[in-house]
Amino acid sequence: MTHKIKIPASIKIGGYDYEIEVSEYHTTELRDNSNWGEHSERQRRIRFDPTALPQQISQTFLHEIIHAVDAVYQGRKLTEDSTHAIANGLLQVFEQLGVRFIPSSGEKK
Repeated sequence: MTHKIKIPASIKIGGYDYEIEVSEYHTTELRDNSNWGEHSERQRRIRFDPTALPQQISQTFLHEIIHAVDAVYQGRKLTEDSTHAIANGLLQVFEQLGVRFIPSSGEKK
């Protein structure tokens, strides 16, 4: 059985409020750039494509959260490969524990 955790509309990272935008509105833009999601340190925003497979949504959420944590606490020292590897490792752990992150019904458009 999978425990589904709804992704909130915002999350606090290092004292900063990050808006989380989960909207099909951004899907085309993200796909045009070959991205599942994106993190903006300047705008304190995380966006991702909600039309992806459930495991991909969880992985992308973790990936973008890692980027935000890295930006706030380390000044963007992690490489994209390191961020991807950590997100995949966390995804495996969460999936084994039966935890999956899902878009909430109150998606931002």
